[in-house]
Amino acid sequence: MTRVCLESISIKNINTNIIDIKIEKNDIENNRFQEDPGILVVQGLISRILGSQFIPYFNLNLKNSTNGSQYFEITSSYSTTNSNNVIINISADTPVNLASGINYYLKYYGQCSFTWTGDQCNLTASNLPVVNNPVNIEILSQYRYYMNVCTFGYSTVWWDWPRWEREIDWMALNGYNLPLAFVGQRIYLVSSFRQSWTL
Repeated sequence: MTRVCLESISIKNINTNIIDIKIEKNDIENNRFQEDPGILVVQGLISRILGSQFIPYFNLNLKNSTNGSQYFEITSSYSTTNSNNVIINISADTPVNLASGINYYLKYYGQCSFTWTGDQCNLTASNLPVVNNPVNIEILSQYRYYMNVCTFGYSTVWWDWPRWEREIDWMALNGYNLPLAFVGQRIYLVSSFRQSWTL
C-alpha cells in the first residue's frame, strides 16, 4: 500500500477526476502520515487549522470501544526523540470523533477556539500542553444532526470550496456526523411527482 501525506494530494482536473499524488521524501522519513484513510482526513484537518508542523505531535488511533459505544480518549506522552516535546494521543471509533477529541484538547488544554467568525489559537507545535489525567468521553448520540433547509438553500449556495472545507472542518471538530445536504434531491422529487401524477 502506498502511503500518502494528505497535503500532497492535489486535484489536477476535476472534470476527469485525475488526481496527482506527490509523495515527499521528508514525509516518508519523518513518518508524517498514517495508512488509514480516516486518519489521513483528520491529519488534513490538523494541517488546515493548525499547520502541517503539528501533525507529528498528534498520535491518532482509530479503534472500536470495548462496549461498542462511540467515544474519544486523550492522553499525552513525551517524544522518544526529544523528551521536551509532548505528543498528544487521541483514540476514537470514527474520524469525526477523532476530530472532536482534537477540538476538546485544543479548547480545554490549548485555550483555542475555532468559530465561524475567526480563530484564536496561540500554540506552538514543540510546546503543547500536557494532559495530566486521561480524558475519556463517551458520546451518547449516534447521530449528531446539523443545518436546516434555509441555511442550505439560502446561504451555502453561494459558498466556494474553501468556505465549504472550513465548514466541514468545523462540523467535524464539533462532532456533527449528519449534515443536511439537499444536493441531488430535486431530481428525485421531480421523478417521483412525474411517476405518481404522470406529469
